[in-house]
Amino acid sequence: KKRKKKIMRTQHVIAMIWLIFASSLVWWSSGVGASEDKIPSAKSSLTTPVPRTETPGVSTDTPRVRRESSKPNCDYTNGEWVGNLTWVPVVAEGCRYKMFTQKEAFQCLEGKLIVLIGNSNTRALYSALEGILKNKTITPRLEAKQTCENNPKNHSCGMDITMEGQQGTVRMFYWGYVGGVFGQIYEDFFRFQKHADVVVMNAGVNMIQKKKESTWAAYTKSDTPKLNKFVAETLSPRNKVYWMTTTRICEAQPHFKKYTYKKSFWLNRPLHKMNEEVSRHNALTTSLLAPSIPVLDAAKMTSPPSLCPYYDDPLHHKAVDTHVANVLLNMYCN
Repeated sequence: KKRKKKIMRTQHVIAMIWLIFASSLVWWSSGVGASEDKIPSAKSSLTTPVPRTETPGVSTDTPRVRRESSKPNCDYTNGEWVGNLTWVPVVAEGCRYKMFTQKEAFQCLEGKLIVLIGNSNTRALYSALEGILKNKTITPRLEAKQTCENNPKNHSCGMDITMEGQQGTVRMFYWGYVGGVFGQIYEDFFRFQKHADVVVMNAGVNMIQKKKESTWAAYTKSDTPKLNKFVAETLSPRNKVYWMTTTRICEAQPHFKKYTYKKSFWLNRPLHKMNEEVSRHNALTTSLLAPSIPVLDAAKMTSPPSLCPYYDDPLHHKAVDTHVANVLLNMYCN
């Protein structure tokens, strides 16, 4: 009897094996298993790297597509200054705004490269971000200027920021190029910085101070489409690019000891005329920018003349730069 039961069990196992084999033949002949796009085994998926569809910094013949963000279009530069110079934006439905702590800012930017390109107010934004990430007061403008101007070629400076309790690093780089909205030098620069995660660009009053309006307007109309094309086709989709508007120039204040507004430096234009041209330059540039390039509208934030007593000199406004930097963090991190 034991031998008979053993034979029956063996026959049952053989029958099951044939059934499985026959089912496999039917599945394979149907074409399902004959596809070239075979699903990798668990072992191969662990040992074989999955190819990336796009590598930042490597040019391809296929134009890159910059997808629009699904986040709501939140304008944090529409608001008012209250109390002891605190920026309070009017926040639209679906948007939220907060003052970033050092830890919150670091956790958002950890492992990222932040590149800022522009004039001295862009450098001030660089110093303000540094202040937030290091939880310290902003580096004085002249000290920051001297640090960056140790590089006589392009007035650049950079730093790697770490934080106790955090393992990563935030890399920051400022490049003091203010020749215009766009130029060949941008492409030369980004050969080495295509891995930047956040890019802030600004032309500043340097673009218009020695040019007639017809001249700078022609340059802007020619260069802004080039900037759009450069961002869309040359930079990686991982680059989040922002354009920062140029802030107004302030009239003389009692504490402006060294710098005053001199018409001769501004093509003999009086202050109110110069500010009108700054506004028109901002309006022209932003109207020509691609929708994929958000605008950090520092000009709107600093437009009230009542802010002039808080300026360091006719051009610079350290007292409000931390809030401009915080708006940038809200635009990128929220």
